[in-house]
Order: sequence, then C-alpha cells, then structure tokens
Amino acid sequence: MGEKGRYSQAADSASGGYCCGAGKPCAGRKAAELQTLFAANRRLFKAYVLREQLDRLWTYKTRPGVLNFLLGWVAQRRRLV
Repeated sequence: MGEKGRYSQAADSASGGYCCGAGKPCAGRKAAELQTLFAANRRLFKAYVLREQLDRLWTYKTRPGVLNFLLGWVAQRRRLV
C-alpha cells in the first residue's frame, strides 16, 4: 500500500467523486460508502489523538499541575470545535 493508503480521497475531475484505486473514479453507492468510511475514519483519528493527548495527564504529580493541564486541554478542544 502506498503512503495515502489503498483508497485516495483525491477528487476525480470528471465526476467529482473518489478514486477507488487504479485511478478509476467511484460513483453512486460506492462513492457514498467511501464518504461514510472517510467520515468514520476522521472521527476515529480524532478520538485517538485526544486519547493520546489526555494520556499525558498521568505524568503530572501535583493537583495544580493536573488542573492546569486539564483546563488547557479543554480550552484547546473548544477552540477546535
């Protein structure tokens, strides 16, 4: 598999759809299925990143350090939404 994975999200100039591999554009139900898959993948990636960031919480030894980290982490999440 290449760097971008098996399916490319690059838009096909003719149909505006997704490429299903070998440069062939997806259309109809296949394009809708890929769109759903990409949306789910984005959500999973965000959840993974949030979990990884929150994992740093356990490195703090003091209550003020934990509170400072959590407040900063929550503020960052609110800015992204």
